[in-house]
Parts: sequence; structure tokens; C-alpha cells
Amino acid sequence: MKHFLFISIFCTWAAIAAAQERNSLIVQFTSGERMAFSVSEKPQVTFDGPVMRISTHQFQLQNVSKYTFGDSLSTGISPAAQPAPARIRYAADGHTIHVTPAQKGQPVRIFSTDGRELSPVLHADHAGSYTIDLTRWKQQVLLLQVGQETIKIRRP
Repeated sequence: MKHFLFISIFCTWAAIAAAQERNSLIVQFTSGERMAFSVSEKPQVTFDGPVMRISTHQFQLQNVSKYTFGDSLSTGISPAAQPAPARIRYAADGHTIHVTPAQKGQPVRIFSTDGRELSPVLHADHAGSYTIDLTRWKQQVLLLQVGQETIKIRRP
């Protein structure tokens, strides 16, 4: 009897733990994409021939590789580390900008809005920061690229 009671308690505990982790109905497509539906919203799943309907969404069964219950937040993939952004400051007159790349040695480039690369005159200081004179170009709007980060800048 004790053995049966122990097994019952263990199974109940396991079911509760599993239920807490499975808060979503997850549909995985053959393309690798995933879509999650919250179980708390009680999604209605129906099948009509080659079509699967979940609430207001319709899917062709040939495009669905599997559907299961699980934790929609857990993908097993840790988020990619985001690089620190470059620091960009305008001078008081608005005609020069000071750029400090997130990593020393990152390329600093300027483009016109039509995609042509402009050759800036860069003056680096001892810390690796650059001062760019914007009066050199006629364009009012320029694109500044520092490493992989691109921002739009506007001259006064």
C-alpha cells in the first residue's frame, strides 16, 4: 500500500510540474518557423481534410511538421549578445560630430542617402574617437555607419 501511495504522489507531482511548463500549444512548420497559442485562451483545434484550424488561424497540414504542448518561451537558444552601440555626439554648432566606436578600430563611414560612400576627413584622438566635419558636404541628410550600426544624421 505504501508503494502505491508513493507512486501516486510521485505521478501527481510530475503531472503538476509538467503542466506548469506546458503553457502553450506550439505548431512547428516544415519551414522551421514556430507559432504558439496560449493554453489559457483555450484555443479550439479542428481538422477539415487537409486543413488544421486553431482558433482563427488556418494551416495546411502538409506545412505542419508537428504540434505539441510546451513552453513557448523556451527555445533552447540563448539570445545573441548585442554589441554595445557607438557613442555619437553633435558639437554645439551642429557642424561636427564626435564618434566613439564601441570597439576600437571599427570602421567609420559616411554615405549619401542615394547610397554613395563619401570620403570623410577623420581625425582620431588618443582614445580612438573621431571628429567628422559635416560642412564638407552639401547634403542635409547623411548616413553614418560605425561597424555594423548605421544611423541617419542631419545637418542644421
